[in-house]
Amino acid sequence: MIPLTFQSIDVLTAAGWSPGTQLSTDAYVNTLIEKGYNPFFSAINFAREFGGIKFAIDVPIVAGYRNCTEFLQDASCLGGPKYIAEYERSLARKLLPIGFTSNGHYELLIDEGGAVYGGGDGVLVFIGSDRYDAINAICECREFRQIPLIEQEAFTFSGPVPLELSRATTACLEQVGWHSGRRVNCLKEFAELTAAGYSLSIIQRSFIEEFGNLEIGTVDGSEPFTIVFCPAEAARQLSLGRVSKWREYTRESRLAPVGVVQDPLLIVMLGGDGALYLMMPELDDWITRFGRNVAESLNTYCLKLQAEAVR
Repeated sequence: MIPLTFQSIDVLTAAGWSPGTQLSTDAYVNTLIEKGYNPFFSAINFAREFGGIKFAIDVPIVAGYRNCTEFLQDASCLGGPKYIAEYERSLARKLLPIGFTSNGHYELLIDEGGAVYGGGDGVLVFIGSDRYDAINAICECREFRQIPLIEQEAFTFSGPVPLELSRATTACLEQVGWHSGRRVNCLKEFAELTAAGYSLSIIQRSFIEEFGNLEIGTVDGSEPFTIVFCPAEAARQLSLGRVSKWREYTRESRLAPVGVVQDPLLIVMLGGDGALYLMMPELDDWITRFGRNVAESLNTYCLKLQAEAVR
């Protein structure tokens, strides 16, 4: 676990916290249950150490603005689980509320592994990989990284697998320089991926040659992020250990990086049979699948259709 920084310790101490604090969590647990939540250990441990702490931080880049944060001692002020259901769906994991930050704009949410997020007004952000990292991020006024939301219930792709790009997808791709039969020289990219430990299938090589160096948005430009197909850059953002976990989750033994989303940083991975996945480097098991092959995946992305949460 990442340790608290001296700055965070100073802020917490001024708010009445002390190292080794062990508070009663009865009120927190009981009110969570009353609201319909199922308490788990990471949330209870957070409340045991930080429940009831309130503090405000001056935000350096905004003169006169203070970021107020409060950690819950009980959950009586909260709504029920339905209010965080869209965040749980997008992360494919259970969450529990532990407080508020950014002057109440974000409800602080923790998952069973201890990672902390902020949710509010249909926006989900990643705050920290564990409770101390999250508190450090708040006390240091770090910029929180936004996580794309899955807006509807995740589903499993079914029916015939499309063999061709749709007309709308073709139009989307043509706007950014793609054309039928496009092939770019990717020998350098292939060499870098091979050196990094990846063994590419014919489908993966063909995809990189056809779509390499394209920046692909949506047909109407309303997608909040744009995929850039640059496999070498994607590979530099990853360790093979992280990729091994993703391969285990997706059951894709030849999963390889083919692109990135710069802000927020997401990695586009391609399976050996052409299924595209979107993954977040900070989280081992945040994975969204766009389709079962290249055509279905690009149709899904370009038409803003519903992706499938794998984890």
